[in-house]
Amino acid sequence: MVSGNVGDDPLYVPSYLRAKEVLKGQGILVVGDSKMSAIGIRGEIVGGGDKYLTPLAWLKDEPELLNKLLRDWREKVGETINIFLPEDIAADGSDPNPELAIAYGFEVDRGRESAVKGETIEWKERLLVIRSHSYTKTMQKGLHQRLDKAEAALKNLTPARSRGKQQIEDEQSLLKAIEKIEKQYRVQGLFHCPYECQVKERHIRAYKDNPARIERKVRYHLTVTRNQEAIAEAEFKAGWRIYGTNALTKELSLTEAVLAYRDQYLEENIFRRLQGKFLSITPVYVQRDDHAQGLFHLLTLGARLLALGDYQAKQALAQEKSELTGIYRGNPKRGTSRPTTERMLKAFEHINLLIMPSETQEVCFVTPLSPVQEHILALLGLPTSLYTSLELGDECHRLNQKNEFAGQVSNLPGPSLANCTTRDRNDDQLQLG
Repeated sequence: MVSGNVGDDPLYVPSYLRAKEVLKGQGILVVGDSKMSAIGIRGEIVGGGDKYLTPLAWLKDEPELLNKLLRDWREKVGETINIFLPEDIAADGSDPNPELAIAYGFEVDRGRESAVKGETIEWKERLLVIRSHSYTKTMQKGLHQRLDKAEAALKNLTPARSRGKQQIEDEQSLLKAIEKIEKQYRVQGLFHCPYECQVKERHIRAYKDNPARIERKVRYHLTVTRNQEAIAEAEFKAGWRIYGTNALTKELSLTEAVLAYRDQYLEENIFRRLQGKFLSITPVYVQRDDHAQGLFHLLTLGARLLALGDYQAKQALAQEKSELTGIYRGNPKRGTSRPTTERMLKAFEHINLLIMPSETQEVCFVTPLSPVQEHILALLGLPTSLYTSLELGDECHRLNQKNEFAGQVSNLPGPSLANCTTRDRNDDQLQLG
């Protein structure tokens, strides 16, 4: 456990080395977020004989990298590769429908080097420049929303003269206000903002001890128009991301790289789960540090178990090439190929075990499993006997076939009960919440 008020950048290399020790081998593909793109971390992975795939933090480290790559691509009219989901690729090898593509992109090579343990390591890095269609639409929509807000804010800087409307009376204040708004909405260079100074003079006659004077009222008038050429360029640049990898094309194609990054497990899900209803790591009522540490260890084990359920269900559905339906309340036909363990567990909320004692023995009734519940157990690799074994006997009688019990259970609330059996009263009593 580490302190939560420090950066997690130094943890990437130890985590990689720990995973490498567990997996015991070389050629591992390490997929991470943009923090893993630090040149020192990439060098450690290359020095360990493994491969990395990470989006580059080019805005911070190489702010002109994307502009250069797109400019060279435009000038050379480079080849563009469409990227499809596996299910959209025809089995006969024919070209899929271009409209089904989720992204497109191109790649270039460059040399990299880094000092690792006193030695300089050099390698060839592939830059994968990808533009997702859905991400592009989201970014362009956000761009136009910022443009609308910025335009309204700029026009409000110089309102028409009226009661209660404050005017900007000096040029420097106006320029600072324009710069602040453009920076706030990230629209620098996307507006033309010419302005003019308007001066209104009024001659005031002398009165008593006050001499005659000229009263000057100054206001600036700002004309705001959009720079359509710059906006078109911003729209073109929206949605692009740059990924770096040292894997060869035959080891990791452009399409495989995109799908591998999309399919990675997000560590942030663990923290969301720890703060969710299932685990509820906060508030913490324990006082001793060792108790708190033990509680956190226990809850992180629970988070790992939930993550394992996610993975197993996703893998099983991928093999079936199907989706899990019946787990969304109010929409039973809705399906998903990536169900969460929490949502699957909610499907078992109404399983009941009814124990009816008598003078010599006890009668047990277990709610029968629905097809959805049986499917979930199969996806998780669990047998249905987890529930049917609660019968604790060789003989099993349906509730509707036992007339002597019909009157006793007809008024019970909840779902219909079946799978009944008998057992001695001396056996330990079972409870299923």
